[in-house]
Amino acid sequence: MTSDPDQRLSDQEFVVKEFLNPRLASTAKTYTAALTSLWIGNGAAALATLSFVGAAWHNGEPMRALLWPLWCFVLGLISMGVGSGVSIYRDAQSIRRLQQAQTVLELSVGDIRSPAEEAGLSFGNFRTLSAIAAAVLFVAGCLSGLLLLTFRCSLG
Repeated sequence: MTSDPDQRLSDQEFVVKEFLNPRLASTAKTYTAALTSLWIGNGAAALATLSFVGAAWHNGEPMRALLWPLWCFVLGLISMGVGSGVSIYRDAQSIRRLQQAQTVLELSVGDIRSPAEEAGLSFGNFRTLSAIAAAVLFVAGCLSGLLLLTFRCSLG
């Protein structure tokens, strides 16, 4: 690599254009798909568990133990909803501040995001933290439901 500052900038621009930007675009799509999957997964699992609990109760076999996975799935949905709501609120505030800024000096550091943050790769993003919580709750709900059903079936 050359020590010429213009050439270094050109090399950096090349790396950003050819390697970083496509990776960030791909990651942003993956992030969006993961969020959608968490919404659908927790919602569908909550409905399925609720249906199973309701059917068991109707047959005279209360399955109170399955309320644990149900709560995991419902809390996962709540986590996604709160994360989305807080994220939308913060983005609206940030956009308002950016629109009102007359000079670069009036910009807030928190309103400027790196490309990685734009793609969702930041633990400082509340939506990302709530998605992680929803993912953990989804896995916990699936595992607890599977273990409870396995235990119940093994008893007879």
